[in-house]
Amino acid sequence: MDIGLYIADLLSEQDEVSVPGLGTFIKIRVAGSYDNISNSFRPPSYQVAFKNAVSGFYPLREYICSQKNLSPSSAEYFIKKFSAGLLELVNTSNFAEIKPLGIFHKKNDVLLFEASDAFELAGNFYGLKPIADLKKNPGPVQDGIKKEIKEEIEDDEYLEETGRSRIIPILLTGILALIIGAVALYYLNPGFNSYVQKLKQGIFSAKEQNIPEYVPLIDTSKTLSDSIVNPSDSGSINDDSLALNPGIPVSENKSLALKAEIAADESISFEIIGAAFAKRAEADSYIKRLASKGIETKIAENMPGKMLKISFGSYKDEASATTELRRIQKDIIKDAWIARVKPKKNP
Repeated sequence: MDIGLYIADLLSEQDEVSVPGLGTFIKIRVAGSYDNISNSFRPPSYQVAFKNAVSGFYPLREYICSQKNLSPSSAEYFIKKFSAGLLELVNTSNFAEIKPLGIFHKKNDVLLFEASDAFELAGNFYGLKPIADLKKNPGPVQDGIKKEIKEEIEDDEYLEETGRSRIIPILLTGILALIIGAVALYYLNPGFNSYVQKLKQGIFSAKEQNIPEYVPLIDTSKTLSDSIVNPSDSGSINDDSLALNPGIPVSENKSLALKAEIAADESISFEIIGAAFAKRAEADSYIKRLASKGIETKIAENMPGKMLKISFGSYKDEASATTELRRIQKDIIKDAWIARVKPKKNP
């Protein structure tokens, strides 16, 4: 009976196998290492060792009983016979081999065991092979890796160039479509055309500026009748004043008459009017909104009419008012105008 084969089978599953009359075979884990000769990394493995002591547990006997269908006493007999024959062989020739485990020999009357290189124990590291060091031993594997990396880089560059070549025509097409659409709207859509014209002139409605709507006083006839010329409370232009200068045009006669009134009453003020509201709450809200933007306004007093006029500035002379009006028309409200206000007469 070849006991060595049964010992080898048990070592693949157990850490040690005791053989009565001989000793105990042990499975030792060997850590991974680097082989300088072959320039490779060796994976972890197991090796067989031997110690002379025997433990009290004999799995070898039970294993032989199951494999050969023997009784425990018969299996134990064969094991002891194997051990006695091995020791006798070593004592006579100093050499005895247990296949496939290794070789026993004696040195200074001490029983030594040398494991066979051909015997490999299966375990967690079974099937792992040494790995070559690519840094010290460049070969086909490293060249293959470099080739794959180079091919990947070339593929990425090709995809990037292809993407650029596709994106540029798409962008140009989109920009051209936007330009054509804008031109078509400009010429075919009156509303869009009007909006573009307003953008050019810098005129926006109150909604576009986020300012509450107001009623601009841009009607020339209403302006003259509602604010500047009021026959009921001022000595404004009349037929007699025009008759004094029959050779001068009517517009110049009006201007001369206004200048005469200004010279006669220095208490007249010139208000720059930019908006008008029917309700005081709307006027106050408009004034607060402009104040938040740093523009100071007020409700003009002594103005004729039912509308509350919003003044952007009061001036004693018309020249100063005219200068400021140009700035306000340019920067704030294009429809602003100058109103000449006389103080109310005491009753």
